[in-house]
Amino acid sequence: ENPGLTLEVLEQHKSQVYNIARRGAKEDQDRRWRKNLAKALDNPLQVAPDQSRPIIGPKDARFTVIEYSDFMCGACALGSENMNKLVKKYPGQVRLQLKHNPSDDFSRQLSKYYEAVGRQDAHKAWRFASEIYGRQEEVARRKLEAVQEILAELKVDQAKLSRDLADKSLEQYIKDDEKEADRLKFQSTPTFVINGVAITGAAPVKIFEQVMSQWSARHGQNKTKTSGKAQAKKKGGVQ
Repeated sequence: ENPGLTLEVLEQHKSQVYNIARRGAKEDQDRRWRKNLAKALDNPLQVAPDQSRPIIGPKDARFTVIEYSDFMCGACALGSENMNKLVKKYPGQVRLQLKHNPSDDFSRQLSKYYEAVGRQDAHKAWRFASEIYGRQEEVARRKLEAVQEILAELKVDQAKLSRDLADKSLEQYIKDDEKEADRLKFQSTPTFVINGVAITGAAPVKIFEQVMSQWSARHGQNKTKTSGKAQAKKKGGVQ
């Protein structure tokens, strides 16, 4: 009966009103996420890792993550850091493949280096990627000089690396990745696909855990177990 009084009360309790609005927005966002996740689980994307290229994690891992990334993308650096956390937290349960969606010629060149290193050792390739992401500003400034330092630190066989870099199939890998990202309508990096569910952006580990939990529930599997030294040794998880 007295709207002015209501507004006056709200004006006197701004912080409480703000917190209520924030909680409401968060609940609405969570509902939309759960609804979208259910749809994604009903219609998983048809995408699989390329077995001829670097893959981290065991073949029988419960969860497969494919990451479409750009070595010179800031958000991709954070996404890579989150992937390291996920793999460490769930040793033996996650296998991971990095695919490429470069934004420029230098990033494309780095992608070729990654694939070439991967022909020597998949773990070294992943460490190479982590180092590039961790030193992005330096790499952007010093280019291949910084790259060579990273390769030396990883003890990469330079003679074999040079031969592999000359192989045109590396460039084809990148082109195929770009075509696949385009087919899947991925317009930004990083974009992840975990067991057929797409996640856009440098999402925190908890988002991947939600997908893992819902996927496991649908497939009648036990709740995902977290880290353990014995399990890590048994499954060969990246530490």
